[in-house]
Amino acid sequence: MRNTFIYPEGPIYSFILSFALIFSVFIKEKKLSSFTVLILMISILTTGSSTGFIIIAGVIFLKKVIDVKDKKMSMVILFISLLILCVIAIMVVFQKQVDNGNSLSVRLEDLNIGFNIWFLHPLTGVGYGNYSELLSHMNLSRLSFNGNTGFSSGLALIAAYGGTPLLVNYLLPIFNGVKAGTKRGIKYFIFSLLVLFLLVTTIVQVNYIILASLVYLMTLNNKKEIFKCKNT
Repeated sequence: MRNTFIYPEGPIYSFILSFALIFSVFIKEKKLSSFTVLILMISILTTGSSTGFIIIAGVIFLKKVIDVKDKKMSMVILFISLLILCVIAIMVVFQKQVDNGNSLSVRLEDLNIGFNIWFLHPLTGVGYGNYSELLSHMNLSRLSFNGNTGFSSGLALIAAYGGTPLLVNYLLPIFNGVKAGTKRGIKYFIFSLLVLFLLVTTIVQVNYIILASLVYLMTLNNKKEIFKCKNT
């Protein structure tokens, strides 16, 4: 049983909660022990989404890194945290393969399909909304009765539909956020990478939250940001 709230499936609700957690901890700088953050973490766990589990682990470890004032020690903790996070991610993926290998294989296949199509049509893609082209590359077992013909990676779908021009529109703001993180604070660096992770693992490329986040990341190196987090 999964907690889906008003959404059709757990992963979508997990995305909403995961983004709220990332924004609360790294942009609004709430403590991990705050009521809001704890409620968000508990809610993510109830969705049963492996992506949400990885986000929780990543937020906890990376927040601890930010809280360390000694830069050298911070880098050591960051390195250790990344290793631990990788181990957790591998364990979650392995468990998902044991419990539901079909789900994992579908995710991997979708990434492969999306970027293979992008490689074949790098300049224009196959056209926005041309889902039939993606279906033609899917395993035949997914096209059978009760097969899983849905797509699971927003970034791979962007690459397939619009080619490099559309892909750049999504990646440029994220790279800008990473760049801002090297100048204005590591919290922007972490926020940008976690947004990218959500975009890769969830089909949310046209979600208002993602689009607004990309606009926000694009303004981080400007003298005047379009909006301040305390006013959102």
